Amino acid sequence: MLDCYHKNVVYDDVSFGKQQQEKAKAVWRFLIKNVGEKAVITFSNIQTSATSGQANGTITYYFGKRKITNEITATFHFQDGKIIYHKDEYNLWKWSQQAFGFVGYLIGWSLAFRWLIRWQMQRSLQAFIRHQSDNALS
Repeated sequence: MLDCYHKNVVYDDVSFGKQQQEKAKAVWRFLIKNVGEKAVITFSNIQTSATSGQANGTITYYFGKRKITNEITATFHFQDGKIIYHKDEYNLWKWSQQAFGFVGYLIGWSLAFRWLIRWQMQRSLQAFIRHQSDNALS
């Protein structure tokens, strides 16, 4: 995925919000590290033109001990043969029910929950980036 991204890429996601350039690429490194080797990713309905594209994806992984199956719709815009804009959309309420059970059902639809998830994911991403930078310096 990283090879497909333009140097000025913008990645927009329900959980991470908008991330640009190296932070957008760090999202993918973070996700791959955290979903584990047992994650299964499939793609369907892939459509492209010279300037844009769309695909559906399903990722199945474990969040702690809970199995998550997340249905994603990805939208892309291309520039210079690379992805310049990538937006992933999915149902955060459905994800929250799988991740947190009944509690996710009760609060996963709320704007406060969406804000809390985004805040936590951005915080985790920043810690991951710092850790990667520290390791690169050692």
